[in-house]
Amino acid sequence: LKPLLDGTVAGIMMTNPNTLGLFETEIKEIATLAEDYGRTVDVNSGLNGSERAFRSLSGSLSSSILHIATHGFYFTATNVPQVTWFDKMSYKDNPLQRCGLILSGGNTAWNAVAKYDEIDDGILTGAEIAELDLSSFNLVVLSACYTGLGDIAPDGIAGLIKAFRNAGVRHLIVTLDKVDDKATSLFMKSFYEQLLCGVEMHTAFDDAVRFIKSTPEYCAARFWAPFILLDL
Repeated sequence: LKPLLDGTVAGIMMTNPNTLGLFETEIKEIATLAEDYGRTVDVNSGLNGSERAFRSLSGSLSSSILHIATHGFYFTATNVPQVTWFDKMSYKDNPLQRCGLILSGGNTAWNAVAKYDEIDDGILTGAEIAELDLSSFNLVVLSACYTGLGDIAPDGIAGLIKAFRNAGVRHLIVTLDKVDDKATSLFMKSFYEQLLCGVEMHTAFDDAVRFIKSTPEYCAARFWAPFILLDL
């Protein structure tokens, strides 16, 4: 990816191939919208949406937005699932090992169906993200469930929020609960439509929330309340 990441690239988009049907529409609509506004978008979906591809973004030069549509996870020290993948690490004292994103190959590694490289197994933990340099990204959007959760710590929420802050990201959109796929797609499309038109980021976010709230099918709080925009 690095050769593609110069000053002309407006955004990078990644998704998980195992759940591509859930996110494919969202990714395509946002990518098309950005291109309509003359922005260059690099889409990494299917097998290309890998942990290795994500790592290659570290130290990139001038990309402004990273949009990730996949599954997120966070577990407290006492409710980590009994899966083989967690057996290989000391996670209890490190909340950044208990949160992350599932990328290409992650489902297989999680269920220990096949042996994967421990570094590029498709399960990108908060601890791994925190070691990267993502300072070129003004905004990272985590279009996934539970990405705003973490342990309560003196310096804030120790989860993916802390991981991306340590990586140098300036603004982050996360969720505090499970989110509806269709409502999320509508929310993201509304947000990007305004952002690409030049509307200030926080205003675009607030307007997207109001748009979902005004939609009869998705006016209930569970459809819009989980989304938050953070200044890191």
